Amino acid sequence: MWRKLGKTGIVAMFGVCLMGMLGAGLGAPPLPPFPNKFAGNALVDGQPAPEGMLVFARIGDYESKKVPVASGGVYGFGDTPLLVGPPNTTYFNAKITFHATLGYGDVQATETSIFLNQLKSRTLDLNFPELTPAPTPTPTPTPTMTPTPTATPSLPIPGDTSVPRIASGVLIVGAIAAVVGVLMLVIIRRRVAT
Repeated sequence: MWRKLGKTGIVAMFGVCLMGMLGAGLGAPPLPPFPNKFAGNALVDGQPAPEGMLVFARIGDYESKKVPVASGGVYGFGDTPLLVGPPNTTYFNAKITFHATLGYGDVQATETSIFLNQLKSRTLDLNFPELTPAPTPTPTPTPTMTPTPTATPSLPIPGDTSVPRIASGVLIVGAIAAVVGVLMLVIIRRRVAT
């Protein structure tokens, strides 16, 4: 009787582990596309861009991280590459526009590119028109206390990094269930042997 119960327990634990692993794989988001890397000279009105000016790229609603221009008007070299890596494949073959800012407003370069699914470095010199002047600061009013709204729970949105953690949790629970099943089998065999 113990032997039959042990075999049934093992089959059940195996089934639970298998369902947990399959369910975890189905909920995982797809991998993002390869980023495109750009580097080159940045020119403002035909002159090398000022050191510290920030250069970045846009594709529709996606915006890359801003990288500073180095001395001599170059961007994207060394440890600060300009990586254009939108979150999904809907951006393939979309137009990339390049922008520059000094921390307020931005201007668009005359050059553009196309987003390709290739992990490849490209050299692209960017020509920007004259940068917008700094706005005149306006006095800020004295802040007043405002009540903080209470948070309302919501469903996860696509791209939420906490969703893959759920899948990992399911895998861990499955592994624990497998270990418990093996321990039950060892205990049952010892009882049957005695």
